[in-house]
Amino acid sequence: MYKKHSIEERRLAVKLCCSGLSLGHVSRKMGIDRHDIRIWLTKYKLMGEAGLQKTPHKHLNFEEKCEIVCEHLEKSVSLRELN
Repeated sequence: MYKKHSIEERRLAVKLCCSGLSLGHVSRKMGIDRHDIRIWLTKYKLMGEAGLQKTPHKHLNFEEKCEIVCEHLEKSVSLRELN
């Protein structure tokens, strides 16, 4: 079962890794999946504290998806840049 982690847990995990502890050690100590911590570290390095905030998922309807795909194909722009 997936567990949602609080901003405090995310902040602490990143702080411990940045202080020199290994990702594996922090993962075992806090009981958090290594993959989650790695994602938080990457986001923290790119965006700072804002990268640790939870982000809502944007659900697109069929028409919005079609527009994005057409724009991607016409302009050769990555899907990430369009969304």
